Amino acid sequence: MSNTPRTIRRRGVSFGAFAAATALLLTACAGGNGSADTSTSASDAATTAAEAEPVAGGSLVWAVETEPLTLNAQVNGQNKAKVILRNVFDSYLFKNADGSYDPWLAESYTYNDAETELTLVLKDGITFSDGDPLDSAAVVANFEQFRVEGYSSAATFSLRNVTAVTAPDAKTVVFTLSAPDAFFLDYLSSLNASPISPTTIASAGAELPTGGPAVAGTGPFVIESYTPGQDVKLTKRADYDWAPPAAEHEGAAYLDELTFRFLTEASTRTGALTSGQVDVIDGVQSVDVPLFEDSEEFSYGRALNNGLPYTYYFNVSQAPLDDIKVREAFIKGVDLDAVLEGVHHGEVDRALAPVSSISPFFDDSLAGAYETDVDAANALLDEAGWTERDADGYRTKDGARLTVLSVAAAPYLRDNRELLGQAISANLKENVGIDFQFQAVDAGTAQEAAKANAYNNFDNSRGDSDSGQPLIFLYRTDGLIARGQFNNPELDALLDQAAATNDVAARTELYLQAQQLIVENSYSLPLYVPQDTFAAADGIEGVTVDDAAGVIWSAYNIWKDNA
Repeated sequence: MSNTPRTIRRRGVSFGAFAAATALLLTACAGGNGSADTSTSASDAATTAAEAEPVAGGSLVWAVETEPLTLNAQVNGQNKAKVILRNVFDSYLFKNADGSYDPWLAESYTYNDAETELTLVLKDGITFSDGDPLDSAAVVANFEQFRVEGYSSAATFSLRNVTAVTAPDAKTVVFTLSAPDAFFLDYLSSLNASPISPTTIASAGAELPTGGPAVAGTGPFVIESYTPGQDVKLTKRADYDWAPPAAEHEGAAYLDELTFRFLTEASTRTGALTSGQVDVIDGVQSVDVPLFEDSEEFSYGRALNNGLPYTYYFNVSQAPLDDIKVREAFIKGVDLDAVLEGVHHGEVDRALAPVSSISPFFDDSLAGAYETDVDAANALLDEAGWTERDADGYRTKDGARLTVLSVAAAPYLRDNRELLGQAISANLKENVGIDFQFQAVDAGTAQEAAKANAYNNFDNSRGDSDSGQPLIFLYRTDGLIARGQFNNPELDALLDQAAATNDVAARTELYLQAQQLIVENSYSLPLYVPQDTFAAADGIEGVTVDDAAGVIWSAYNIWKDNA
């Protein structure tokens, strides 16, 4: 395990150049085991972008599809908020696409032979935006805050094996673990572990969980203002000089100001970009892709996310999905190819396994388990006793309709997921007579339904840089969001074994076995691989993608050639 920076291929490329590289990447990922050598295409794209000399200055307006529920990276759980938060908060380590790590805020990191003690040495001269120094005392203060009950669910999981955090000197932090943990380095490279200033921890009070201008990070931008429902405005830190080795440049960001506008409607974002009101948009709806693709006025790109696909997780503790035959019938009864084509017009990749197709743990041999077979689905429902039909054409048993209720939190819905749910509902009614009800509700109502176990299906996607961790979250008996309530000791054991080793080959084999169990038990239906789609006006350069997670990184490398 290396603890020194290595030369890696460039990540930050112009939108036009990146679009070409991404097209090659997605073509390569369409078959095989989902992995591809993209060094040539990305390198060529970077060379194209490098022909122009970056220009410092100017402001940029970016329209995003999702308003963050918090502006504190430590408690954030929204994948789509990362593009905002990564501008304000840095991490101790930087994760590369191959799973290796480079120091970032840290100067070095070293495990002992047993991998139960990690020594982190901090770089000199790093400060938070409020002037506090990033020293070992600040790190310890952050990890003490992580232990506060109810503060951060990500920390609760990620620190489960950490028994002590000590500071032998001002630059050194030592983490003692009760057992080896495959996810701890990943946590130190994540936004959730990003340090905030000790002054913030001591004084922010009620604002700490929600975040905002009072929460100081070490990133290249500072939150200037936040207007709920409207925008968040950031300004450049002139003294920033500790970007990770993978960044395209050193020193301060190019842009002086950065505004993220919250425009939840895709058509509104498209109109804002084409009319010149904003410079960049994300969450490009599929019908608008032709408008930006191959355009001289705009650029377009997309990147598949790592982690887990957008998936329906079946609640096996509640009828009717406590019956595996009904779960199998649901899976086989959906003509998913037709539904995805109708909603997304060929602009998303169908999921073929419980993990993302760009994950190193992906195995496309599992795809056959999710093939549509309407005749088999109807036969399964007959065997399960759902043989009658009501006046609306839905199957019934003992006078009760075959209903599957999905309660979804509206703030997490994107990519036309509500429309997709409605399309799947219509498809299931026509094909097999299942009454699938996809209800979009506010976050509080969704949480109450989860607590009361008043749902049959739970929808979720994860954009993690390591798909092993969300497998635990969603499939392990005591997972943080295990609303499928699978309670499978054999599956738990496989996930636990994989979490306790840093041997990639061993982890891969264990996760393949875990996915086989998931498929055999029909615990879920993976729908499509989430992606970051984005478009920009001509002249926007340096948009960066985090290859490890497959998401848009920050605006640190972005510049405007007309600034």
